[in-house]
Amino acid sequence: MPESVEVLEELGVIIITSVGQITEHDLRLSRITVRKICQQRGHTKILVDATRQRNRLPTMAAFEHATILARDDSFRMARHAIVASEHTEKDLYFLETVANNRGARVRSFPTREDALSWLASKPS
Repeated sequence: MPESVEVLEELGVIIITSVGQITEHDLRLSRITVRKICQQRGHTKILVDATRQRNRLPTMAAFEHATILARDDSFRMARHAIVASEHTEKDLYFLETVANNRGARVRSFPTREDALSWLASKPS
């Protein structure tokens, strides 16, 4: 699977790492896995490391994914930090905008360290 999901228990952060070519099916599988973790463990911090993702998401796939992040209670309650690659920066900015306009908390960051710092900070 081009996306892997792991949990940094000491930080309470779920990390999704996207590598290579990501499909809508991959996004759906990751959402299922992350939703279970959020529900079972109560985690509300999600980091998406897309620095090694090589393809752009189709606009409608990004729109649908963002809408689900805002609509699904498990994701809506979480904070999502995204670290983009040069290939995905524009698509993920679009996803961030759509999700935030619908009530989700999604932010893009230039580095993983910046993303983790935001996730560790108190929500505003």
